[in-house]
Amino acid sequence: MRFFGGQMSAVTASGNVASSLHPLDPLSKDELESLISALRRDGVIDHRHLIAMLQVEEPSKSALARVRPNQNSESVEKLEKIERAARVTVLDRSTGKVAEIVVTIAGHVVSNKVIEGAKAPVLSVESEMAISAAKHDARVIEALNARGITDIDSVRMEAWPIGAQIPKHLDDGRRIIWTPMWHQPTPESNFYAHPISGLHAIVDIDSGEVLAVENDQQIAIP
Repeated sequence: MRFFGGQMSAVTASGNVASSLHPLDPLSKDELESLISALRRDGVIDHRHLIAMLQVEEPSKSALARVRPNQNSESVEKLEKIERAARVTVLDRSTGKVAEIVVTIAGHVVSNKVIEGAKAPVLSVESEMAISAAKHDARVIEALNARGITDIDSVRMEAWPIGAQIPKHLDDGRRIIWTPMWHQPTPESNFYAHPISGLHAIVDIDSGEVLAVENDQQIAIP
C-alpha cells in the first residue's frame, strides 16, 4: 500500500490498482506500472515504441461536476465510479508515427489513434544515442584533432533542435538535431566556458545516422 499526496493507492491481490485518488490527481506509481504492463501484455506497445508523454486523461466537466469528495459517503461512491485513465503519447520508432492512446488504469484501451503529421519531442534516450553517434563519427574526430583535442571523453555535447538552421537539402520532414560541443580539459573545468565553435554533427534521431558535420569558423577555444 502506498500514499500519494495524502491519498491512498493500493495494488490488490489480483494485481489491479484500487485507488481512492481524485480523478484529477497525478497518476501514482502503482497506476503507471499497471497501465504500462497492460499495454505491453496486450501488444499495444513493444520494443519499437518510446513513450513521449503520459498524463491523466481528464473526465468530462459534467462528470466532475457530480463529484464532491470529502462530504459524505454518497459523494465518495460517485467519486469511485469515475474510472481513472491516462493519455499516453507514443512514438513508433519503426515508422516515425506518433499515436495517442487513452487507456484505463485497469488496462482497457479506450482509443488508439495515429496523429498524422505529428512529431515527437526529442527524448533523453534519443539524445544519448545521437551524442554517441557523433562521438564515434570519423569526421567529428578528425575535426577535433585539428583543434588539438585528441581525448573524445573530454568533449561534452548536447542534442539541440536544429530549427531554422537546418540545411535545405536535409529539410525533408525527418527528426533532426545538431550537437553543439564544448571542451572540458579537466574534470573540474566548467565546460561551458570552453565552446568548440563552428563544429556540429547533424543527426537523424530516428535512424541514428550522422547526416552531416558542419566544420567551419575554427575560432580558438577559450
